[in-house]
Amino acid sequence: MKKIFVLLLVIGLSLKVYSQNHIKQDTLLRKSFEELSDLFYNSKPDTLKAYIYAKAKFRKALKEKDTLEMLNGKYLLADILNDENIYLDFCDSLINISKKTPTENFPAQVYIKRATFLFHKRRNSKALEDLIKANLIVNKQKNLYLKNKI
Repeated sequence: MKKIFVLLLVIGLSLKVYSQNHIKQDTLLRKSFEELSDLFYNSKPDTLKAYIYAKAKFRKALKEKDTLEMLNGKYLLADILNDENIYLDFCDSLINISKKTPTENFPAQVYIKRATFLFHKRRNSKALEDLIKANLIVNKQKNLYLKNKI
């Protein structure tokens, strides 16, 4: 009898913890991208919290199919996990995908974002290569908005 009671208690507590975590994730997805970024930077000393906010920002961007916010989410994840490959690999994937079906902003915008990231990491020659690639695409498409970003 005691074993059944303990088993039911453990199952009940597990469900409660799971549902609280699920509700918290849903609550985070209702926040704006800017709010999630603010929460990330405000909680950065607590890496676990910051990681949760970065992951929520990326998940929200995936759900909303917002490519630039996906990039921003990956940037935050790379920052908090101290692993730049998270961001660079995602940039590479986006570039490869968007080369097959280019749009007015892609892959040029990803090249610009990656170049900025590399510049801040003092990898200037690679950053310059990306800016040159972006510039070629932007000139070909006559995209003045992106031309001014370069």
